[in-house]
Amino acid sequence: MSITELQALDALARVEAKSFPIHREASVALRKEQGRRFIGIVGPRGVGKTVILKQLAMETDRSFYGSIDTFKDVTLFELAKVLFEKQGIRTLLLDEIHWKQACCLWDPRQGKKRKNQLI
Repeated sequence: MSITELQALDALARVEAKSFPIHREASVALRKEQGRRFIGIVGPRGVGKTVILKQLAMETDRSFYGSIDTFKDVTLFELAKVLFEKQGIRTLLLDEIHWKQACCLWDPRQGKKRKNQLI
């Protein structure tokens, strides 16, 4: 997806956020943490992580909501650079970040630690 298409999805996410007027307790806590370099939200499927991110996108100036699984033709670094330089985006709200355990990288006989990779 191109940067223009990702920006269209960001706009759609903000519209969708309006259909969820109730804010969870976690939303309030996250707003207090704004300005930190990294904040992660972890939880099982269906608990509202995406809704919270979309609500934060709607309420946060100079922010961008993006789902990592749509970043096919652009790297995260490239997107962040363009958004910062051309639009002054200061907050990236990234959804659908998954960790996958890399297979065959841990051998208990050799005492090597298991490695993870971001997909």
